[in-house]
Amino acid sequence: MKSQPSPRNLLGEIAKTASRRPPADAPHYVVDGDFYKIAHLVSAEDQALLRRVRAFAEEKIAPIINQYWGRAEFPFELISEYGALGIAGVPYSGFGCLGKSVLLDGLIMMELARVDCSIATFHGVHSGLAMGSIYLCGSDQQRLTLDPARRGDSRRPPSSAARTGS
Repeated sequence: MKSQPSPRNLLGEIAKTASRRPPADAPHYVVDGDFYKIAHLVSAEDQALLRRVRAFAEEKIAPIINQYWGRAEFPFELISEYGALGIAGVPYSGFGCLGKSVLLDGLIMMELARVDCSIATFHGVHSGLAMGSIYLCGSDQQRLTLDPARRGDSRRPPSSAARTGS
């Protein structure tokens, strides 16, 4: 019978396992998480945003996330690209938020969770818990902190500039 690693060595063993990559010629299967085919209910513009979220998840998150899980760390280098997507605070209007539907917000969460639940949780906490609390319970002055343009954050334009292309 094979012995189990000691608790001290468990993270090291997990990191070794997580860092192993499948052979380059191994088949790669992509699961479409939209089992009920509801993404078609949002506009073409929103579907384009979902495609950008999917590409971000598959191209940026998927290749590295297992190593981070193995080391019990968070991939902080993804935060600027996450911010550039402009998906935080999607269902809130004004103050730099897009003012889109809660359906779109749920579909964004689905796309992130399809690839990695920890990044989806990060999105939920940042977008819903943090930004949502400020949006729903904060003063107008506190709500202004949600707007990336007012923070001097050039990663994402305010929602009006994003919509008009100005």
